[in-house]
Amino acid sequence: MPHQQKTVIDQAIEDGIGEIVKRHRKFEGRESVIRNYIDKGALQKHQMGLISYAKQNLNMNQNQLTNYLLEGLTKYIANGGGLEDKGKEIILKKSLEDKAKKPFGFISQWRLLGEDYIGRAVQFARNLEGYAANGNMGNMPPELLESARNLKGLGWSDVIFDEMRYNGLMTKGEYNSTKKQVVKAAEREVEKIRGYATPGKIAPLILGILGLIVLIINSGMTGAVIGTPAKFAGGFLGTILIIFSCVLLLISSKKR
Repeated sequence: MPHQQKTVIDQAIEDGIGEIVKRHRKFEGRESVIRNYIDKGALQKHQMGLISYAKQNLNMNQNQLTNYLLEGLTKYIANGGGLEDKGKEIILKKSLEDKAKKPFGFISQWRLLGEDYIGRAVQFARNLEGYAANGNMGNMPPELLESARNLKGLGWSDVIFDEMRYNGLMTKGEYNSTKKQVVKAAEREVEKIRGYATPGKIAPLILGILGLIVLIINSGMTGAVIGTPAKFAGGFLGTILIIFSCVLLLISSKKR
């Protein structure tokens, strides 16, 4: 039985960490940071409480009890109950969330938005690298991959600064200022990616699609009379748009 309980706790730790990462995405790939703050004593105590409740109030066989314990312990960890107090601050930003819920907690709300932005940026960077590794976006430009690596690095820096602050190695003022710089740096990298993607690919594609639409409309769905001035002008415009989009794509590819 003790071996069975240990297995349930270990599985709950993995599942609980997975749930935490879904809400705090900058920890994806850095699950060891969360694992470092797991409070196994609290988990064992919570498990005993679940077992006691199940025996007194629920009629379960062993498999049902195991699933019940796994679900309960996973939720407990995901909500921060299975973390040490310092971990609740570094990972879940517990006190910051509490302050954000209070009246006039605007600054805390803004800081939480910054935390979420970093998480989304890191997730986006991982997706880009995944696309490149799988060849889903052809030969991804080095500038794009560089920005993805920079975003991932900023996510890691953000975690380190959290550790430094809650281990007394940074003052509150230094911490707040540094966190703002991390968010601004992430915004700059996202802007680089947006600026690279928009003129190089999206605009030519839009022009090409518009040109194709003009040609389709111009051809007429019912076999309209060919050779009228309007007909010629429409065909000419559609052709020019398509040619122009091809030229822009060619220029963009040479820049890469």
